[in-house]
Amino acid sequence: MALPNETTGHQTAAELNAANTDPTIKDISGLKVMQSAAGYYIGRDCTELDVDGSGYSLPNVPYSRESEYYFCEQAAQQALDTNQWVPR
Repeated sequence: MALPNETTGHQTAAELNAANTDPTIKDISGLKVMQSAAGYYIGRDCTELDVDGSGYSLPNVPYSRESEYYFCEQAAQQALDTNQWVPR
């Protein structure tokens, strides 16, 4: 079972955006290579709307991690490009 903000990796960005019920989240991206302190991974980002009441939106906020971590960006990109990645 997926936790909040986890997807199966098979859903399109359009499907995720249509199913989204969180009013603070918009523009969920398609799968892309992302980076965190732990390494590179395949995931999605989104725009968070007015999370602190200031009226400002935060673009490119991590939304979900779909894969395990990769040591380098090139390995993650190759896995994504060839669809040779394993969902976590």
